[in-house]
Amino acid sequence: MGSNPAQPLHTLEGHESKVRSCVFSPDGRLIVSGAAGEMRVWDAATGQLLHDKSYQYGHQFKGQVVARFSPDGRLIAAGDWSGVVRVYETATGDLLHVLREKTFDGFANRCMFSPDGRLIAALRSNGSVNVWATDTGQFVHNLKTKGGLAQSTYACAFSPDSHFLVWARGKELGIWDVRTGRCIHPLKGHKKVVWECQFSPDGRLVASASEDKTVRVWDATTGGVLHVLEGHTALVRACSFSPDGRLIASASDDKTLRVWDSTTGHERGVLEGHTNFVLALAFSPDGRLIVSASGDQTVRVWDATTGNARGVLEGHTAPVCACSFSPDGRLIASAGDDGTVRVWKVG
Repeated sequence: MGSNPAQPLHTLEGHESKVRSCVFSPDGRLIVSGAAGEMRVWDAATGQLLHDKSYQYGHQFKGQVVARFSPDGRLIAAGDWSGVVRVYETATGDLLHVLREKTFDGFANRCMFSPDGRLIAALRSNGSVNVWATDTGQFVHNLKTKGGLAQSTYACAFSPDSHFLVWARGKELGIWDVRTGRCIHPLKGHKKVVWECQFSPDGRLVASASEDKTVRVWDATTGGVLHVLEGHTALVRACSFSPDGRLIASASDDKTLRVWDSTTGHERGVLEGHTNFVLALAFSPDGRLIVSASGDQTVRVWDATTGNARGVLEGHTAPVCACSFSPDGRLIASAGDDGTVRVWKVG
């Protein structure tokens, strides 16, 4: 990336509000982005807008839309704060399903496909997770905990075999069997809100990032805590396993990223350079690089092994809230509060 500031290949403009999500399709040809009240699909190579979906809610408030591709790339699921998830055909943009319960049960603030593509899960602001069948749109389960005050569900992830979900309601964390709709392991230990949780690529571990300034590593089979990763001095917003599962990277409001050994829990490095909160991170598909997005309006690329900075991607004019690698690792997409998505070349 050199010493000179990198220029984006494309600046994808047209969103009318802050863009909080951007992901590549499984084949790397498309990017889907979400903003308040709208979703857009772009050609990653040309920057051309292919589909534009806007939602009318009957009131002035427009909730944030978060969209994801199905594992085979044929479908897009878009969850929004009207309380529904819409499923579209990627090629045509046609609406296939509108997923909702009979009564409004809280905003759908994130949604995702299971790795086998058969299920769609949506996080709810009332502290539950809804699950539907992808092909029919049939409602499968509402996963919820008993008692206590309603708290928003911020984090959720499927296991690699699609049989389990880990999700967090406030500081409560648990692993659920999707087939039965029951919690099999409550994961207790965090003292404040959990912002992110992920299964390891082999499904044996769970990592969770919390407002209590820690990342915790859990045994997915027993529910026991294996490591408490301490070192951040402010809330931890994001965590991710490397593709081989050997490393965990975490991003914090202390303006740093940290890299940890998932087996031993030892800290491998502190990545310093951002001058504001680190809001998102992602590993490259080969695990060699980490990309991070920050409130300092930059995207930074790091060597995952050494922690050395590989490049600073400048151009956004507001905080950058999301970042992702293309499946071949050659491109990075970033989404910002300036209403744009930017596409960058790696290297």
